[in-house]
Amino acid sequence: MGIDLSIRTFPAGSPLRDAAQLRVLGRVRESIGELWSWRTEVPVSSDQHDRRAFDAVLSRDRVRIGLEVITRLTDAQAQARTILLKQETAGLECLVLVLAKTRNNTAVLASASPTLKPSFPTPPRVVLANLRAGHVPPANGIILV
Repeated sequence: MGIDLSIRTFPAGSPLRDAAQLRVLGRVRESIGELWSWRTEVPVSSDQHDRRAFDAVLSRDRVRIGLEVITRLTDAQAQARTILLKQETAGLECLVLVLAKTRNNTAVLASASPTLKPSFPTPPRVVLANLRAGHVPPANGIILV
């Protein structure tokens, strides 16, 4: 016949692959308020070969707090390890793991609590109260929004 067939496919829905993550980041920003300066996609280091970045970094005076958003907690140990290594490399005072408030994340967090609590000891209410007041939480913590 002399005819070539060409087919292209396009993803349905939002063209943003991280749309869910951006929604969670927006909710946490609303929850915390505007006492902090916000920067998003902040590089972990100045090394041009290090492509890692924090989802957001809050700063006030000389304090910097990293925010890492996870929409679906699937491997608590691996995900926490990656995030904690970023905190260590960047030398951040505090890190807040922000989880989308879903049934899955709530259940996984309850199961993974013994593993995560040593690295994220500050209770969610204390983290939020400190951030809303413009204070640094006493240690890393996890919040669900």
